[in-house]
Parts: sequence; structure tokens; C-alpha cells
Amino acid sequence: AAALQDVNSAVSAIDHNTQQNAAMVEQTSAAGRSLADEAEQLNTLLDSFTLEGGASGVTDMVRRKDESHPAADVSQLQLEPALD
Repeated sequence: AAALQDVNSAVSAIDHNTQQNAAMVEQTSAAGRSLADEAEQLNTLLDSFTLEGGASGVTDMVRRKDESHPAADVSQLQLEPALD
């Protein structure tokens, strides 16, 4: 009887934790949707700005930044072993 009670207690604890996890997943999902909506609203607001040189909105701004600062070419970089 005591062993059965222990099993019941363990199953109840697992059920409780599962319900808590499901609630946290739902909250996280809702927060993610909310953040995505807010990001879309911010992008819409930023699209109304025109930058110097005629760029407008986030897409043009990012594109111009990428063109003006190309990624470094690290293929010729020579590395020295770390000192211990």
C-alpha cells in the first residue's frame, strides 16, 4: 500500500510539472507572437523615415550599411598558437 501511495504521489508530481511546463510554453509562445507584432509595427514606423542619400526604411538602411562596411576577408589571416 505504501509503494502504491509513492507511485501515486510521483505521478501527481509529474502531472503537476507537466501542467506547469505547458503553461510556460503557452506564455512563451504568446510573448513571441507579441514581440513579432511589435517588431513589425516598428519596421512599419521606420519605413516612414528617409535617410540622407535617399535611403528609406530599414531594408535600405541595412543594405547601405552592408555595402559601406564589407565583411573582413579572414582567409589570409595567420594565427599564432595561444600561449599557455
